[in-house]
Formats: sequence, C-alpha cells, structure tokens
Amino acid sequence: MKSLTAERQPLSIASSQAIEQTLPLPDQGAPAASCPLGLALNVIGGRWKLHVLRSLFLAGPQRYNELLRGIDGISPKELTRNLRELEGAGLLLKVDDRDGRYALTALGKELLPAFKALGAFGQRIADARQATRSGPQSPP
Repeated sequence: MKSLTAERQPLSIASSQAIEQTLPLPDQGAPAASCPLGLALNVIGGRWKLHVLRSLFLAGPQRYNELLRGIDGISPKELTRNLRELEGAGLLLKVDDRDGRYALTALGKELLPAFKALGAFGQRIADARQATRSGPQSPP
C-alpha cells in the first residue's frame, strides 16, 4: 500500500505567504460559489468523498465492491451517490473494462499534492496527541 504522507516540514511564514499568493481568492464577502477554493470544497466536500478518493489514491482503480469493503462505515447507497457525484465532477470515471473498475481521471489525480499535505497534517496531529498523552518528559 502506498503512503500519501509528504515529507514533514513545518509551515513557515514564507511558505504560507507563497500559498496566499498562489490562491486566487475573491473578496471575503463574495459567495463561496465564485471562489475557486469554495468550488473545490463543494466538489470534494461531504462525509465520504475524501474517503473514496483516498481509497483510489492508495489502491488504484477498484471495483465497486472493493471500494465498499475498503471504506469503513459507508453504505452501498452512499457509495453509489458519491461515485456518481465524483464522476459528474470529472474526478473519476468507470473504466470500460470487463471488471468495471473506478479510476481517477487526470483532474482527480491533480488532488494528490493536497492529499499528501493532508497526510502530513494528519501525522502532525497524531504526533501532537501522542506528545500530549505522554506528558512532559523529565530530564534524566
């Protein structure tokens, strides 16, 4: 299984400024639908879409039942709905092979850097939780 975790580097002021310069954000009062970030969040948001995309990034193209088994807690109805929405958004497609696998499109694959960043963020959260549980370490 592949890892989505990016190299762990702290977010510096310079890198956050670079992100701000590359994000084409409208005025704060503009509706989310006119904001590229808001549009992206509307397309991939919800309880299950990120889990579907994660599964496809980690395991590659998969049949419906493979996705259903691989995503804990999702119902068949929810998986079908989310696959249709992601397909409608152009992020995945049902490959016309004999197995009927779902695969990421080129547009869907463009989310890989965002998933790597989320993986690194998740690791930092896990590390912080572990440090909190361990408590302060006293010197020897």
